[in-house]
Amino acid sequence: SPLTKNAMIISRLPPCPSHDELLFIAMLFTGFHGLLRLGELTIPDVVARCDTRFSFILPFHKADCFYAGNTVMIQALPHSLLDPLFHVRRYISSHDRFFPLLPALWLTTFGRPPSYSWFVSHLQNFLGSNVSGHSL
Repeated sequence: SPLTKNAMIISRLPPCPSHDELLFIAMLFTGFHGLLRLGELTIPDVVARCDTRFSFILPFHKADCFYAGNTVMIQALPHSLLDPLFHVRRYISSHDRFFPLLPALWLTTFGRPPSYSWFVSHLQNFLGSNVSGHSL
């Protein structure tokens, strides 16, 4: 089950994850809880901060006939190792430390947006090479 795999990934993180590990986990939980395709996570986003959830706007979506964008809202899971808000906040703290002036939400250690293959390689590092990542 995806939640079991997510828990397995979290349990394998080092005590002080690297920026890229924080980015991967934040993207994984955002994709899973937002029912997003991996390709949707590589689009530049606008972030809104809140204590109980986070949201962002996808500028376009294949089902958006009016091209108005879609707001994706992710609810917190307090007191859970699988709380997406906790992992996204941790990543944003690392992002702001490394890239305080860059507006893109998802950035690797090298300051570039993560590609599909970047994410899949991180996913395979945790779950093995027989895993791919169309829908998280």
